[in-house]
Amino acid sequence: MVFGLALMGMEFSCQENRRPPNQESTTTPKEYKKLNTKSDVPPEIDLNNTIQIPKENFKKLFPEEVAGFLKIRTLAGHKESMEMSAIQVIYQHRTDSSKTILIDVLDGAGPVASVLLSGTVQKLNLDFEELNADGHNLIHELNGSRVREKVNLKSKTSELEFVRNGRYHFFTKGNEVNLSDLWTIINGLDMEILD
Repeated sequence: MVFGLALMGMEFSCQENRRPPNQESTTTPKEYKKLNTKSDVPPEIDLNNTIQIPKENFKKLFPEEVAGFLKIRTLAGHKESMEMSAIQVIYQHRTDSSKTILIDVLDGAGPVASVLLSGTVQKLNLDFEELNADGHNLIHELNGSRVREKVNLKSKTSELEFVRNGRYHFFTKGNEVNLSDLWTIINGLDMEILD
């Protein structure tokens, strides 16, 4: 299965960066400051034999409040039975409870998680772009990292997905918030915990 994913990834590897035509990005370069740059990307590491981050350290990644959003739920240790280290946090806007942001982070260390991370990396290496009247879903390169951004104007949702330091898979979904809000929250996390 992993071999098949690798082959598929090689077939569809990224050839160019694209932005949706006639659609302005809701983000600006300063909002990408915490992503990897090419110099930040570590050399290949053997994630299969790497010790996973403890859930106590994972919890330190998320402050109680970021940019007017309060942390209302933390779920850590929920994937330990599958020998994976992961955390899920939900933030809610201080004055508008309809605005919520879910952040799910998986440590790609360990035998099971490293296989899942490999599949995610292959997916993010695709040159994928979907445009429609309700928004867009695209994968592009940003500061040396592959990022998936999705916006659905009809359902008022937005998503971000990327891998940090070649190890940590971030999936973020916002309700009633735009991509700029998601990047603001990501930039408010204590990413040094993962370095």
